[in-house]
Amino acid sequence: MDRVGCQLETTINSVKRRLKVEPILINVPSSDSNLHGLIDLTQKIHIDYSQDEMGKIVNIEEIDKSHKLYDRMVFYREKMIS
Repeated sequence: MDRVGCQLETTINSVKRRLKVEPILINVPSSDSNLHGLIDLTQKIHIDYSQDEMGKIVNIEEIDKSHKLYDRMVFYREKMIS
């Protein structure tokens, strides 16, 4: 997931096909459209890297039920645990 425009599901399928393993995700991108942040599924936090400062400014926030990324976090966290 180091290229602009890459898709998480495509990357996961590539790992499965090439390595013949079932990957366990512990971090996922916070958005499918950019690589400016990630969700830590183990700690339930959102880590956002500033676009203006080339990632020098990092914002970390807990993901609770009212957070905009809550549903995405729950979806991938359930996949990680099962």
